[in-house]
Amino acid sequence: MWGERRGRKAARGGGPRARGEVKAGVRLVREVEAFLSGSSEDWFFARGENIPAWAYINRVAHADPDQLGRLAAWAPDESASCHGWREALAILAKDTIEAGQHDHRATRRVQLHNLVGLELRLIADTGKMAPRSLVALGRACLGRRPTWDPPAERGTRTSGGHESPAITGPGAGRGRCRRGR
Repeated sequence: MWGERRGRKAARGGGPRARGEVKAGVRLVREVEAFLSGSSEDWFFARGENIPAWAYINRVAHADPDQLGRLAAWAPDESASCHGWREALAILAKDTIEAGQHDHRATRRVQLHNLVGLELRLIADTGKMAPRSLVALGRACLGRRPTWDPPAERGTRTSGGHESPAITGPGAGRGRCRRGR
């Protein structure tokens, strides 16, 4: 009798298992909404979880033109060092706007064709990444040649198992995120 009653309750959505499934479904929907709106970083932060590198790219890859402009406003001066994620996002936002030649439609194409692909590749990589390394990967996807060296040497493997990019130029070896091509 109780088992039969419990079965009917679960079928109506009132059992403990059904409530757990509903909670999991709601959480999944919220996570997908955060992903598609470019706010995955906030989603992880609000839950006190470590923020993966792809979540930072997510913000730039899905930002509307106004958001992209606000992010780019934080780009450091040429003499400033890239100290963290805010500067890394700002540099990538600025580079994305420049790659789209300040045209909203062209910038959106750059986001979809270049940064979303990087975002998806980074989702598969569970390794940690420094902000400067993310800038290097982002710039490589945007077709820009970065002018600084990430911490790893050429041919070394990152914690995610990928070979680190070889980056050369006037700022090489100094670990600076510099503007310019």
